[in-house]
Amino acid sequence: GALGAGAGGGAAAAMGWWSWVWGARAAGQPAAAAEPAYAAADFTGAGQTIIVIDDGMSPFYDQSATVWSYDFSGANDADASKTSLYSHGDWVAQSALDEAPDVDIIHLKVFPDGGGGASLGDIEEALQMSIALTGYFDIAAVNLSLGFGNTTTETLTPLSDEFAMLDALGVISVAAAGNSGTTYDDGVNVLAADPNVVAVSAVDSDGDLASFSQRSDTLTDIAADGVNRTAETVWGGTVTVSGTSFAAPEVAGIAARLSEASATLLGEDLTDEELIDILNKSGSAVQNADAPYAVADGDAAVAYFIDNLEYYDDGLMIA
Repeated sequence: GALGAGAGGGAAAAMGWWSWVWGARAAGQPAAAAEPAYAAADFTGAGQTIIVIDDGMSPFYDQSATVWSYDFSGANDADASKTSLYSHGDWVAQSALDEAPDVDIIHLKVFPDGGGGASLGDIEEALQMSIALTGYFDIAAVNLSLGFGNTTTETLTPLSDEFAMLDALGVISVAAAGNSGTTYDDGVNVLAADPNVVAVSAVDSDGDLASFSQRSDTLTDIAADGVNRTAETVWGGTVTVSGTSFAAPEVAGIAARLSEASATLLGEDLTDEELIDILNKSGSAVQNADAPYAVADGDAAVAYFIDNLEYYDDGLMIA
């Protein structure tokens, strides 16, 4: 009996001692780490790629963000370079990089070096290449800062199959609304009127619609800054440019930031419907028109997305 009592008392004492030691250790442990808190500035387009379908790239502009290129207008080879200070594609790329400084850029050249317009066939080949490149790059957006007439209704073209495929692959197609606003009271360029394309009109820094910008209450999805934007040359000079051409890539840049955020926080691709919804809910009002679309604000858009993750998770958003 004594042995039993002694054994029992010793066990109780030992358990009490270990409880005290564990309690002391537990009390000294740091608190469990909270889930990481993210801010808009944390998402810069890192790991994402924007394809610029345009007139190529020039050594007069920084190409450190360029990861690949292809020329459809001339040699049909993996070299979209040109030797010209006039480089619309570089100005477009810099507008995207202004918004998403860590995004990668792919240049697909569809304009000939000698001037003149891009053929619909070359643009279609560039879109088909964009589809193929989704197997090699995490492509957030394809940007088309191309003018192609005017329409006041949703319009299908020979490129619509490619736009639909990109949409199905989780790639957002963004197009400039066009610069013929003084000619057309209403409407956007035909490519921007495709149902699987985000149409972007231009405002100035005050949020006023630019007089040159094509716009439509039913076809414009969002507006962005397209007046007096600057592009920097490799020697430090600047070129000042205006046009819906440079409003569209700002939206493409925001798409890259939101795509990075969506992949990080939800493990999902961002859809064009989500992009348009976020931009219009987080943006500011157009100042000189009673427009049903907003002016895009990248930081506000990413912050809004972070604050409303549950709404955009698993396709809960009603498009």
